[in-house]
Amino acid sequence: MFDSEKAITDWRRRMLAAGIKTPVPLEELESHLRGEIERQMKSGMNAQRAFGEAIQQIGPPNALQSEFQKANALTVERKRPIAIAAGVLTVFVGFILVWATVVQSRDMGRTANEVVVLFVLGLILVFDGAAVSFLASKRSFLASKRKA
Repeated sequence: MFDSEKAITDWRRRMLAAGIKTPVPLEELESHLRGEIERQMKSGMNAQRAFGEAIQQIGPPNALQSEFQKANALTVERKRPIAIAAGVLTVFVGFILVWATVVQSRDMGRTANEVVVLFVLGLILVFDGAAVSFLASKRSFLASKRKA
């Protein structure tokens, strides 16, 4: 006899193997699968055939994974300007720290340890912010690397 729970568990494993590993979409797909099975069974199909029809309606794992990759690419494109802006802001804050420490050390006539620490921190922020902005401008930024 057909065990629909076992079949759904196997289907879920195939989805994981295809790369759909994010819990929320996987649970949503399973919910749609269960709903479609129920709808098919109400129309008179047996459980096994209803399961097969439901899988046909939802689509094969590879096609679904392709759709998830497209959605992820759109999300990455939305994050890119935010990352670039964060990098620019970090450069700006670092520049202010460097500038303030140079002015302070000039006014004091000597360089205190605190000024050196702030100067180095400012330089680190400038270079890190520049690196983030540069890397975020690249196409490969935040792109998931999957081995085929």
